[in-house]
Amino acid sequence: MKVSLLKTSKYMVEKINAYQKEINDSINDTKYDTKTTNKNLNYKVIKNYNDVGGVIIPVYDSLNLSSKSIRLSLESICFLVHLNGHNKNLLLFLMTFQTNSENLLINWDSSIINQYLKFCETTELEIPTIGVIKETIKKLAAKKVITNVKKRLYMLNPILVSGINVEKKNKLLNEYSKYALKKKKDTHEELFPTIYNLKGVK
Repeated sequence: MKVSLLKTSKYMVEKINAYQKEINDSINDTKYDTKTTNKNLNYKVIKNYNDVGGVIIPVYDSLNLSSKSIRLSLESICFLVHLNGHNKNLLLFLMTFQTNSENLLINWDSSIINQYLKFCETTELEIPTIGVIKETIKKLAAKKVITNVKKRLYMLNPILVSGINVEKKNKLLNEYSKYALKKKKDTHEELFPTIYNLKGVK
C-alpha cells in the first residue's frame, strides 16, 4: 500500500510541475495584455523518495507559483452555485490563470484551449473535446459571467470581483457596461443576471 501511495504522489507532483511550467512559459506569449507579471511564491514540494535502510525519505524540490490572484465577491456565490461541470471548471481556470486582475480581460485562443485540456488532465478531470470547450465559453457568456469584447477576447463580470477600491470598481463596471451597450443589450441585465437566466443555460 505504501509503495502505491508513493508512486501516485510522485506522479501527481510531476504532472503539476510540468503543467505549472507550461503556464509560466505561456505568460510571456499572451496577447492583448491580459496577463500581469507578479512576484512568484516559492514552495517546497516532494519530487521523489529515497529508501535509506528501509526508511522512506522525501526529496524536495522548489516550485514557483504565480502570486496573481482574483478575490471573489459575495455576489459571485449567486453565479457559481448555478454552474456545474466544465462551465464551472473553465471559469475557475480562466480566473486563476488567464484573467488580468487590472482590467479583467481574458485572452481566448487555441493555446488557451490547449492549456485547459492540460489543466483537466493534470487535475484528473474528464477530458472534454475541443468542441465542448468552445461551447462552454459561449455558455459562460450566455450566463453573463463573462462578456465577449471582440474576437478572442472576453471580460470577466466585475460583479464577481472584490478587494478593489470603489473608483476602480466603477471604472470596470463602466467598461463592462460599454460592451453591453455596443451589443444593444440591457446593461443592468448583463451585470446582474437573474437566477432564472443563470439556470436557463445547461
